Amino acid sequence: MIIFNTQNETLKNLALRELLVQAISFQEIGKLISHSGDAFVSINQGDSFFYRPNRKAGASETSSAPQHVKLEISVDSHNEFRLKLAQFLKQQWEQKGLHVTLKKIRPDLLFEKKIPEGDFQVALAADRVTNLTRLENILASDFIPDKWSKEQRNFSRLKSKQLDQLLSLFKKENEPEKRKQLLLRIKEIYLAKIPFFPVAYRSGMALSSVEMVHSAAKPMAFDLGRPSLWTIH
Repeated sequence: MIIFNTQNETLKNLALRELLVQAISFQEIGKLISHSGDAFVSINQGDSFFYRPNRKAGASETSSAPQHVKLEISVDSHNEFRLKLAQFLKQQWEQKGLHVTLKKIRPDLLFEKKIPEGDFQVALAADRVTNLTRLENILASDFIPDKWSKEQRNFSRLKSKQLDQLLSLFKKENEPEKRKQLLLRIKEIYLAKIPFFPVAYRSGMALSSVEMVHSAAKPMAFDLGRPSLWTIH
């Protein structure tokens, strides 16, 4: 996914973040994914919680987007797919008149220091954002990482009191209809602020034998891209 550092002076500008997302051709990303040889699927925009409708922004929304912006995309130097994606985003955004550079960083430095400490503008990374019970981890202010708590997952460093309150209510609420309404309000705020934007998800399948009993193993704890981890009887 594309992570925008919302505390960065340049990326604080919401109109710019919206421009960056709207500039992306998901059809072309689908083609890029189909040739990657990995188990990725282009995000289903219509069904995704993180869907941002591709609509033409009005003058009031684009007029505040800064001109002649310089952006830097931080990307894992060892991940071929993300390197290709970064190059693709660079091309797309430069067509909008932005000056974009790629910064290839060792994965340990990128994921253990640069992103957790907010030392980036735009970064490409992966997270299990499809689990809605974990929304608090990636959107709540309390989960912004620092040098003492780098396990926190709000890498966009988004701060919103309204969102924090809704996430807290959502976590405690048990009635399905009330949870649904809270989730819709959370989604509206996310879509309005665009702290990050997924472009693809990993597709996989986990199988276990019916003969396995009393096992603490959980398929999702493993890399589903490595079928050798599972023996099918």
